[in-house]
Amino acid sequence: MVNHHAVVQGINLESLVWSDGEKIVPVDCRLSAKAEDNQTKNDHARAMFSTAKERGFEPELVMVDSWYASLANLKQLRSQGWAWLCRLKSSRQVDPDDTGNRAIAELDIPEAGLQVHLKGYGFTNVFRTVTPYGDAQHWATSQLDMRGC
Repeated sequence: MVNHHAVVQGINLESLVWSDGEKIVPVDCRLSAKAEDNQTKNDHARAMFSTAKERGFEPELVMVDSWYASLANLKQLRSQGWAWLCRLKSSRQVDPDDTGNRAIAELDIPEAGLQVHLKGYGFTNVFRTVTPYGDAQHWATSQLDMRGC
């Protein structure tokens, strides 16, 4: 590999860490350069989830960025018996009341959260947080008993 002494587009370091809220422990990492290995960030994430499971990790909750909130990733976490929490893009399709899918941003979500059917996955709890500047973020979890503030 060539050392460019600068940021190189298309090369990313992905890491999987464990934390108890105080300590952060690296579990796995992958250097991804799609041009070299033809693997996406999500392919690497699923491989790291599998490796962590093989190593005996049993997290209480897996938190991932919205980039990793693909159906394949969430379904793998479910198949491994792991609960998850992630941000969803505002256009993500959910069905709150058996009347059809719509963008999560269109929903009136109470502070305690709302149980919805996530298109292609199944039932989840969703939450909305709003920054002081009015920017909304949407969150989802597989833990159906989780409640917001």
